[in-house]
Amino acid sequence: MAFAFLLIFAIFALPIGLYIWHVAVRVPAAGRARQEQTWRPLAERLGGHFAPSTGGARFHAMTIPFGATQVTCLVFDRAAHDPALSSMRTEVGGWRTFVQAPVPERRGVALAIEPRHKWSSPKFSSGHPALDAQHVFAPLLGTQPYAVTNRITPDLAHALTVLGPRYDYVQAGPAFVSLELPGICQDPQVLEAAVRIVGALAQPAADAIAIAR
Repeated sequence: MAFAFLLIFAIFALPIGLYIWHVAVRVPAAGRARQEQTWRPLAERLGGHFAPSTGGARFHAMTIPFGATQVTCLVFDRAAHDPALSSMRTEVGGWRTFVQAPVPERRGVALAIEPRHKWSSPKFSSGHPALDAQHVFAPLLGTQPYAVTNRITPDLAHALTVLGPRYDYVQAGPAFVSLELPGICQDPQVLEAAVRIVGALAQPAADAIAIAR
């Protein structure tokens, strides 16, 4: 009887346990080692704070001051989003890099941005042809089109050009902005561009009419 129990354990429980260990411990540990090589120096260069992982399945994180807000970069398996927006981006998946920031006073401009290759024909023009060739912009929550156009500053346009199609989406709501990068981002250029995009979109709108009405 004892032998049969050990045999069943070896056949079923052991492989499952090894798989869980691989996903929850080994993969994050290897990812953290690579992650620190990029994230720590970038946080220091941008005047931010690098938060080392405490181990286990947790990854490193960093926080960068940006104007009126703080941009946080972290690795997780599910997205956060502005409560005012659809929850379609909260699906659970593999490890992904999220760049996020709160919008002070909930005065954000609600919009979405996605890589151009995901869409056959965009329905909205941002007023910036070079950006429209790479990205698709969409007003959300009844945001006026001109408010989206006005939100695209030269610095934001440059950061979007640097980022190119190397992201999954940007969602900006009245209170929260989130950008998703596939996997554990190791590219300092991509990560910095994402920080600048989220930081720019998380600044409070100067005019109340820029918020959806």
